[in-house]
Amino acid sequence: MKMFARSAAIAVMAAWSVSSAFAAEPTSYQFEKVADGVYFGKPNMPGRMDCNVMVVVGDKDVLLMDGGTEKDSAQKLLADVKTLTDKPVRYVVNSHFHFDHAGGNEGFGADVKIITSEYSAKRLSGNPYAGITFQRFFGASGTQPQALATMKADLAKETDAAKKADMQARIKGIEEQMAVLKTAKARTGDIVVKDKYIIPRAAGEIQVLYMGRAHTGGDLTVYLPKEGIVATGDYMQNGLAYMGDSYLEEWPKTLEALKGLKFDLVIGGHGPSFHGTTKIVAYQGYLREFAKQAAAMKKQGVSADDASKRMDLSAFKGEFPQAATGAPLPGVIRYYEILDGKDTP
Repeated sequence: MKMFARSAAIAVMAAWSVSSAFAAEPTSYQFEKVADGVYFGKPNMPGRMDCNVMVVVGDKDVLLMDGGTEKDSAQKLLADVKTLTDKPVRYVVNSHFHFDHAGGNEGFGADVKIITSEYSAKRLSGNPYAGITFQRFFGASGTQPQALATMKADLAKETDAAKKADMQARIKGIEEQMAVLKTAKARTGDIVVKDKYIIPRAAGEIQVLYMGRAHTGGDLTVYLPKEGIVATGDYMQNGLAYMGDSYLEEWPKTLEALKGLKFDLVIGGHGPSFHGTTKIVAYQGYLREFAKQAAAMKKQGVSADDASKRMDLSAFKGEFPQAATGAPLPGVIRYYEILDGKDTP
């Protein structure tokens, strides 16, 4: 009897240990279940630049749409995914080559297959950290070092304890991420998608699609036909996307191809998810008007800097509040390059 009681106690403790492991709360991402085995993950790391993710639990393993900015965020993501399932991550799709979506590749083991487009594979085979986009954010005069300096100056003057603690957390996050990125090494794709790559799943197949140039030269979409969900990276998100590596005239056409899929939920690379195609149609209009006005400004000899201040895209501020004043300078610079015949940024 004592032997039985002891065995039963051990079994209960083991069961409690397993259930406790999966009951743990994620610490770096906030997950929302959007369908059976499908989760929308939003980063929750103060001060750090990072992207949304989509987690798709398959029959034996897990696919992620995007894997974070650097190896530390990838490791944090892997730990948080374990709060959702005990199945291992086997695939990470890079929506595009930008550091805040593909920089995390370095943090995944060799058993995890990185899926990219042909264009992203090429960019990641080089040194994306030397590119103008990374430098705009993390270079010596980039937005993150500037934000860090401003925050430190403001911290010295702050007297409210709660605000001070929040600022300290953000400062710590920026500094930690900048330190990791100093030694970051790009990892390119193991599986390169030309147009479509399908991963079978009993609950419904996973489609990885390339439908054209847009936010970059190689944006991928993860499409779940059965659930009616698309994860679009940065070429279609809730707000205006960065345009410094874009193909402005082709972007609306790629969005038209996206609209041809049957879906309801859109998970973009940043910001909240949204439903339907209303915002997509509005973004197509915004991009076309952007191109029209920027082309006219260039023809008149207006500099990119002045054009970004003079362009009026406020007709789209209902869907995109950022459109209320001017136009993003990186987008104007990039479109001027295209008009001058420079295809690759």
